[in-house]
Amino acid sequence: MSIYDGKKVLITGASAGIGYALSEELAKRGSEVIVTARRKDRLEALAQKIENTGGKAHIFVEDLSLPESGKKLYDQIKSAGLNIDILINNAGYGRWGELTSHERDDYSKMLQLNVTTLTDLCHLYIPDMVAQGGGGIINVGSMASLLPIPYASVYSSSKAYVLMFSEAIRYEYQEKGNKSNGSFPRRYGVRICKHCYRKIGKTY
Repeated sequence: MSIYDGKKVLITGASAGIGYALSEELAKRGSEVIVTARRKDRLEALAQKIENTGGKAHIFVEDLSLPESGKKLYDQIKSAGLNIDILINNAGYGRWGELTSHERDDYSKMLQLNVTTLTDLCHLYIPDMVAQGGGGIINVGSMASLLPIPYASVYSSSKAYVLMFSEAIRYEYQEKGNKSNGSFPRRYGVRICKHCYRKIGKTY
C-alpha cells in the first residue's frame, strides 16, 4: 500500500507541467487529489483522465496571482468538506530580461503567486494539519533558488525565499507532526541558469 493511499492532496498549478504530472502520479498511488489552476478546461480534462483510471479528483478554478486568492481557495475547499493532508505549492512563473524590461504590476503578480500565496496557504493549512495529528507540505522551488540569476532577478529571488521559508517551517513544526520540504527541480532551474549566465558571458 502506498503511503499516499487515501490522502487528500492539494496541488496548485495543476493544469500543466510538474503540477499535472504530480496530480496523475498521486492519483495512481491512491490519493484523492484536489487540483487548482486558472484554466478550467485543462483541470476538467485532468480530472476526467484521473477518474477514467479509477482515481478521484476535485477541481477548483482560481488565479493565485491575485491578492487574497489563497484564503478564497482555502474557504472554497473547506466549504466542500475537504480536509487536506498534503499541500503541494507548485504554482509559479518567472520573467526573463533586465529588471526594467517588465512592468511592476507583472512583478507584483509574480511575487503574489510565488511568495505571498504560497505563504498564505502554508499559514492557513498548518494549524489544520497539526489539529489532525500531522500532514505534509511540499513547496516547489527551483535550482535557481541557489544563485542570484542576472536577467531573472525577481524570479530567482522569489525562489530563494521558497528555499529559506521551507527550511524554516520544517524545523518549526517537525515536532508537531507536520513535515515541510522544498523541492527544487533540476531540469528547469539549470535551463534558466544557463540561459541567463550565457547572456553575461559566464559559464554555469
